[in-house]
Amino acid sequence: MWIAPSRTASGVLQLEAYTFRTDEWMALEQTLTSVRISIRFSPLGIDDFGREGRRYYVETEDRILALASILDGEFGSDGTFLPRHGTGATYACREVRRDGLGKGCEEFDAPNDPVAITKCGMIAKRQSWFGGHAERGRCGSNIRKILRVFRW
Repeated sequence: MWIAPSRTASGVLQLEAYTFRTDEWMALEQTLTSVRISIRFSPLGIDDFGREGRRYYVETEDRILALASILDGEFGSDGTFLPRHGTGATYACREVRRDGLGKGCEEFDAPNDPVAITKCGMIAKRQSWFGGHAERGRCGSNIRKILRVFRW
């Protein structure tokens, strides 16, 4: 998932998101509804890579603050998302490239998987990645890769 937050001149926070996966749309919408934000969106069509795009709107400052709180970060005046380390489980946001996983990874905390997926999408935008994939654990630990190397 890839999510680009921005603010309009009137202060509305827009979340421009792209993904191939239905479960990631569900995670984003679950995160939004958990802080009483409407999940109505404007379709953006399909991007050059085949990902569906949607634009969600967070229209009031109290809802923007609620979203920032659950994501454990803050939105700048231009909408840029700045994550903080907080409480909850540790997740790794792994860089997704058009041809698979990249080398980039950033650790963060989140209270649950839907919030982690949403936060990782915003981290992917900030890092200028094609997308981000959230999974529990740390960047240096990926047991699945280790098991594949040893063919277990």
